[in-house]
Amino acid sequence: MSIAACTAGGEGFGGEFFQNPASGAYVLGGPVASCREASVLAHVTGLDTARRLPTQRLTVTAKDLAAAREFQARQAVQQAKSKLLSIARMKGAVKDLPDYGQFDYAASHVARWSFDARHTASATWAYDDANFYLAAREVLDDTPMVNSGADVRTLFKTGDAVEFELRTAPDDDSPQVIAGDLRLVLSVFDGKPVVVLYRYKVPGTAAPIPFASPVGTTKIDEVRVLDDARLSIDRYGGGYHLRAAIPLRDLGFSPARDKTYRGDFGIVYSDKAGKIDELRMYWANPADAMVNDLFSEAAINPAAWGRFKLEE
Repeated sequence: MSIAACTAGGEGFGGEFFQNPASGAYVLGGPVASCREASVLAHVTGLDTARRLPTQRLTVTAKDLAAAREFQARQAVQQAKSKLLSIARMKGAVKDLPDYGQFDYAASHVARWSFDARHTASATWAYDDANFYLAAREVLDDTPMVNSGADVRTLFKTGDAVEFELRTAPDDDSPQVIAGDLRLVLSVFDGKPVVVLYRYKVPGTAAPIPFASPVGTTKIDEVRVLDDARLSIDRYGGGYHLRAAIPLRDLGFSPARDKTYRGDFGIVYSDKAGKIDELRMYWANPADAMVNDLFSEAAINPAAWGRFKLEE
């Protein structure tokens, strides 16, 4: 069978590439994620003229690595600069949750982005004197909003989720994480809708929460479920819509008209069972797609966020 649509996954460390001494055929051997508990031997064609390259010495210095990281960061910042949305106050009074029609879906007010034809989304937000409101629509997903995570703090790792990142300080382009920067993860926990707040720098925090992997640790000062947040997930055959209302006091956010705020939208896609994330796609940040490292996935990168201009 063809395994052209299969993948070794994000960390396919096993496997071999060799030439069969009996037949001369080139073979790729090892486990393939889509086939799970199987060892797959794949014949690779078109390599009849393959030859061993002469030995060469390649030197990569710490300076080279730093330059590569700087280049990647610079590219992400340049792309994010083109991301600008106008944000309006909520239309009319809201009781419990707003209707989707109360959000402004004019082109200049809504973010639309995609990974491919089967993974697309749109989102916007609004506010009034008491609440922050978020709407995500037409999030294409053939297993919409499933998450079987056992730890509410890592739902962004274990299944489907909608994310929103925000700098609550207006007109601040600092590239580093500062006090007031936050992340919201909207998902399901024990089968019920849940909103989790991550505040990265809270003055006076003595014991930040670590999110660690073998390559590093991201420390977040506060992670908590927002009990007063209201969330509705409206599933349909090929995806879902989402509405949320969150008290501004819980976010420490005081939206001011004619000010600009930095932030981003994100969608996390899980495997079919909702056990592990397989795709992360963001509206503004093109470099935040890692799905194999808790340390990286827990972090935020304000330098690559887009901008939200609050209308007068």
